[in-house]
Amino acid sequence: MTAYTWMTGLLDVVGSGPAGGTVRQCPAHRDEIPSLSVRGFPDGSLSLKCFAGCTTADILTALRCSRDRLRAPPPVSPDRYAAMVGLRLDFPPIRSRRAGSPASRGFRLDAVHDYGPAVLERWRHGPYKELIWETVLPAGGRRPGLHGIAIAQLPLYRESEVRMALAAGEPVLLVESESSVDALRGWYATTWAGGAASVNVDRLARVLAGHPSLVVIPDHDPAGLACLARLRSAGLARHVLMPAPGHDARDLYHGLGRDRFADAVRRACTGHREAA
Repeated sequence: MTAYTWMTGLLDVVGSGPAGGTVRQCPAHRDEIPSLSVRGFPDGSLSLKCFAGCTTADILTALRCSRDRLRAPPPVSPDRYAAMVGLRLDFPPIRSRRAGSPASRGFRLDAVHDYGPAVLERWRHGPYKELIWETVLPAGGRRPGLHGIAIAQLPLYRESEVRMALAAGEPVLLVESESSVDALRGWYATTWAGGAASVNVDRLARVLAGHPSLVVIPDHDPAGLACLARLRSAGLARHVLMPAPGHDARDLYHGLGRDRFADAVRRACTGHREAA
């Protein structure tokens, strides 16, 4: 049994629904709309991310687990463990978030990310978010969903701007989300459609491979580090600028400020070691 299978088993035991799913009710808050993402990795480890804002420490505390449980299971079964530590949780009934349009349910349109033949709408309501793809119609307007378009067929985010930067020899920052690209004002930055779980290595290699001033800024979490490993294996992570644990490119930019961030990018471009 791996850490991932043990943790999902424990969540099943305590009633975190939907049972067996990768997105469940978070044990650290009254979660009527499942917001806990449980991701497993090839080595059997896992990550826990609550989209309502609970930290990994909050979730582990609610489950009476140590941080070791992210990497290795204990020598007892999940149901035996729950009995031993007296773990009993009361989850509320699940409320659907998909009934009606986001706007009719109180969500506001937070951002629209243009991918050429399709756009990604980012809707937000308090701590919750929804991502909706829409196809751009030839005659104008948009239609919900990706109709005959595979995610892997989409260009990189802001690819036309990035191609201009490549031609001019400017630094290009490769990050993990559209929101981070948008936050890096004044920089040529890009990402791919689909997030860390669906790294579009082929498209990234076709556009970015060989650029001497390509700097990868990964999310510093288990999913982001796994993503970085894939980029490295494809030869796309020669220069890496690593944020603090739990942070992403946007956090790094705001934390350092414009001038110190520029210095960090320059150092990353001139060396082969990861910049702190």
